[in-house]
Parts: sequence; C-alpha cells; structure tokens
Amino acid sequence: MKAAALLGELTVSHRLPAGARMLCSPGQELTAGAPIAEVHAPRKVRAVPLKYLDGAAVGDPVPAGTTVGAEGGWRGRRRTLEWDARVVALNPAGGRAFLRGPEIRTEIRARVGGLVGPIEAGLPVEITGPGLALYCPTARGPDAFGSLALHGGDGDEPEAAYPEATVLAVKSGIDPDGLASPWPENLAGLLLPGLPESWRGAESGIPAPENGAGPAPISYGVVEGVGARGLAESLWSALAALAGCPVSLTVDPDTGTGELVVSGSVGDAAIDRGEVRGFGPDGVVSGRLEGAADGPSVRVAGGRLLEGVRVLVGEDALALAAVNVERVVAEPE
Repeated sequence: MKAAALLGELTVSHRLPAGARMLCSPGQELTAGAPIAEVHAPRKVRAVPLKYLDGAAVGDPVPAGTTVGAEGGWRGRRRTLEWDARVVALNPAGGRAFLRGPEIRTEIRARVGGLVGPIEAGLPVEITGPGLALYCPTARGPDAFGSLALHGGDGDEPEAAYPEATVLAVKSGIDPDGLASPWPENLAGLLLPGLPESWRGAESGIPAPENGAGPAPISYGVVEGVGARGLAESLWSALAALAGCPVSLTVDPDTGTGELVVSGSVGDAAIDRGEVRGFGPDGVVSGRLEGAADGPSVRVAGGRLLEGVRVLVGEDALALAAVNVERVVAEPE
C-alpha cells in the first residue's frame, strides 16, 4: 500500500550537486530552510563591442551600469551591464571584449528541521526530524520555502498579502487562474487537491499556467492528478495541526512531481489514520478501513504479492486492489 502522506519522524534526503561545499556537519541540529550546502558556478561570459570599453585590458573591472551597446534604430537605447564584471579576454581585430560576472551562488536548503545524518562524498545528505511529508504526483515551479497557511475553499479569496513567504494549502474550490490580480504578496506556493479545470486541456500531464501579473513564478503541488475536488479530511486535519509551521514544496523538473514537507509535531491533535482512497468502479473512492486487509490479492509484474484492502463507503464495503489504494495519512516505517 503506497502512502500518500507520512506523519511522524521523517528522514528527508537532500541531493547535492557535484562540487557542493557543505555548510553543516553530522549531528548538527538545523531549522527548516537553513542552508546545508552551497554551489558556486561561474557566470556565462558575455561578448560586447570593444568600442564601449576604450582602453580596457584583461583583468580590468567593469561595474554594473556600464554602457556596453545600443539597440538598433535611429533612437537606439543604451544597453547597460546588469552585473559587476571583469574583462577576461580581448579580440582587438574583431572589436570584441569578453566579460564575465561574479560567480553565481546557489544554496541547498534543509527541507525539514532536525538532525543532520552522516555526510559522505557522492551521497545525499539526510536530515531526520518530526513532520508531515506529502507526495505530489503533479508539480511545477521552483522550490518554495516558507510557512504553511490554509484556505478552506469556502468561496473566500486568499489574503491579498502574507507577512512572510507562504505556501497555501487549499482544501477545495480555488483555480489559480482565477486568483485576483495583483498576485497575493509573499505567496510562494499552492498545494491543490487536484488538477483545476483550466489546466485539464493541456497536452501534457504537467500543468503549465502562467500568471503574467505575478512578480515571479510560484510552486504548485497537486495531491491527486484527477478526480479530487477536495483534500481528504484526515490529511486536512494534519495540515491544520501544522498551520504556521515551516514548509517546503520541492519540484523535480525531470518528472514533474513534487513533495511537500512540513516541519513540526501535531501534538495532541486527533489525526485519522484509517482513511484510504483508491480507484473503484465509479472512479475515486474514499472511505474507512474495514477490519483486516482481507481483500483481493494481486501481483505486480516481477514484484511481490500485494494484498488489497476492504473499504467502508457509507454502509457498503468495497474491495480495492492494493495497486490502486493509498493510505492518506500513515506512520512512516
């Protein structure tokens, strides 16, 4: 049975690019969002007309704002350098100077608060701490970090502005294309129960909405690809218990999938761990576990025997194959 969400003590892997420099050590306790490593990469070299850099020599600094060209036309506008650079090569015969800016620094940030595990070259760094991890079969955008906020989908619009970077979990009823303009300030990501109607006509299974009025792209995570009009109550109750906690929404650009990780403990909150969902004769079915998992047995090609589960839907019991079933909230093994 595949877990859609894990609640409890989590171990979250952080992949490191080649050449990353560690900013933490084994056994160190980190807060969610803290940098654990950094990568420095040289900025691309830019060729500009030498006539704009009269007397330039290799090694000379060229500050941001320096004129390095002009647009075409009789009223050509000036082109200026947007970053501090240095001359790395000259081609007097071709009338070109080659400029390179400072290195680009990229941080890898902790997706969950907790203790850093062993650090070995070529292996991901693992951090262990309490929280909720939620798989998103459809996701897009840059990685987002912030605080978790909730929207119940009761017809109200989200806040016009949030006090800090925020990932908003939506219970039901919000289509990103319908959000008011301008885009809510500090909204870094949206967690949606299913694909909005306006996204379903896309040729790809990965949603690609564009919000031209927004200041920057945000992250989207979709809990279910199809059929979901709202988040399951058990999952929503867990998110509600963690509202305001640090959250990360990461996106794998190669697969179009993602994962939401919230740091923190639900304390004494009542969490329903018995609800399951799956594909039945009438589409997506949600219900409660009925007794032991004594439903049908199936074998995935080349895999081990998997047992199904029997789900109570109202007064009826429905047997679902394990390959079509997800426990909404489960303790990690």
